[in-house]
Amino acid sequence: MEFPPKDVTSFSLAAAVVLGVVWTSAASGSDYEGNITSINANGGKAMVTLANGSGASYCPAGPKFYLDPNVACDKAMLSLALTAKATRRLVYVSGTNTCESAWPYDHSQQLTSIDLKRQPGI
Repeated sequence: MEFPPKDVTSFSLAAAVVLGVVWTSAASGSDYEGNITSINANGGKAMVTLANGSGASYCPAGPKFYLDPNVACDKAMLSLALTAKATRRLVYVSGTNTCESAWPYDHSQQLTSIDLKRQPGI
């Protein structure tokens, strides 16, 4: 495709397809807001469990997420999770909506994002 496109219709269609794919993948995850109640390691994965919040939990074990500390982004999210746990901050997390039941995942889904919520009064 040339840029700038000579055919605006094909450009608009391509843009709509790209935005549709991005929007669908962003909206397909499992979102949960709550407090981190535990962080543990098992089989080379870090497990983060939340409670006292709201949102849909895709896995039957509740809002439980796993991270791979060997992956740079997961390492950064683990650091945020540890900060949230230590400071008792509310977090907003998203997962993949794919519940992994085999060891070491223990009915959890992969964490795809974490956001520390602002504390009131700060």
